[in-house]
Formats: sequence, structure tokens, C-alpha cells
Amino acid sequence: MGTRHLIAVHKDGQYPIAQYGQWDGYPDGQGVDVLAFCQDAGKLQRLEANLGLLHEITQEEERAINRKAGIPDGVEWIDMDQAERRKRLAPQLSRDTGAKILDMVADRAGSPMAVMNALNFAADSLFCEWAYVIDFDTRQLEAYQGFNTEPLSEGARFASLPLREEKSHSGEQCYPVKLIKAWPLDALPSQEAFLAEIKEALGVEEPEEGC
Repeated sequence: MGTRHLIAVHKDGQYPIAQYGQWDGYPDGQGVDVLAFCQDAGKLQRLEANLGLLHEITQEEERAINRKAGIPDGVEWIDMDQAERRKRLAPQLSRDTGAKILDMVADRAGSPMAVMNALNFAADSLFCEWAYVIDFDTRQLEAYQGFNTEPLSEGARFASLPLREEKSHSGEQCYPVKLIKAWPLDALPSQEAFLAEIKEALGVEEPEEGC
């Protein structure tokens, strides 16, 4: 299902991973995938150790990948075949990758890797329906929901991101995604508890659709 989301990793005040995803962003989709990754202490440790291998992709690097995929310079839209070739060459840049980016980095064998930085997507809560943050500074896993029409408090994560111009369906300003729930990395809930606690925090059976 096309549920757009962001998966981010925060360490030393930076976001070495800020992965835009197109599909299954709900807690029972990408959310439980991120949770399962964090429940594996070995994977979590390797992820943290390998963050230094990452850098935001440059325009030159992106052009080189596109050329290998048969995508001419300056093309704004690509077809499905071109997208599939690009995905095979650089899966970490694909909108389909989602939480798999965490395994890609954790399993990296010492070589650098160029990644996207879609952090500003968190400001676009009309379209960013969910976000999940692994914070190695606070040692927490955090879940955020979009469709937010209330300003974030000063100092909140994402509060400093530039606001988007898009308005909600009712004409209200959409603000960055808002924190729903956070868990210590060393005391993570079961999948069932994870989903139940998010529903409880929302106060509804299912999250509302539409900002």
C-alpha cells in the first residue's frame, strides 16, 4: 500500500540516514520492520558502527548511477524499466527500500556508501504519514505520525524544519510530523505491545486519514 514515510537514524546530532519510503509506512508495516531490526542487538551495534561509512549522495554520483541505468542527464521523469535498473545499481536510493536500508548499512563490509537525505520530508506531514527514528544519542526508538495541524513545541525533533506550503484538506497549515511514542532501545516492546501502545497513544482504533 502506498503509505509514504521516513526512516531516520540520529547520532552525534546528525542524521546519517533519512530514508524516504513509498510503501507500507503504517506501524504494522514498516514500523514493525524497524522494531524487529532494533530488537536484534547485533544488528543495532553493526548499524551504529557503520554510520561513518555513509555520505549524502552528490549530484555527480547520482548522474553516474543514472547513466549506467540508461537515464539521460536532465530527465525529470523515468519509466519503470529505468527505475528498476537504477534500483539494481543503487538499492539504497530506491523509494521501495524502506526499513531494508538499516540492514544494508549494518551489513556493509567497510566500503563507503552514498545515501539519500530526505530529512525535510518530515516537515511535509500532509504526505509524510509516518516516521520512525532510531536515536543513538538518546538510545530510543521513536514513532511519529503525519497529518499534523498543530505547531510543534520549541526544541521538538523536526520543529526547526522549514514549513511546506501545502495546506490540509480543510485549509489548515500542516506542520512537521509529531511524536506519538518512544521506547528505550534496551527495553523495546513486543510487536503486539508496540502496535497496541501506538493505538493507545493515538486514542483511536486506527489513525485518521487526511491532514
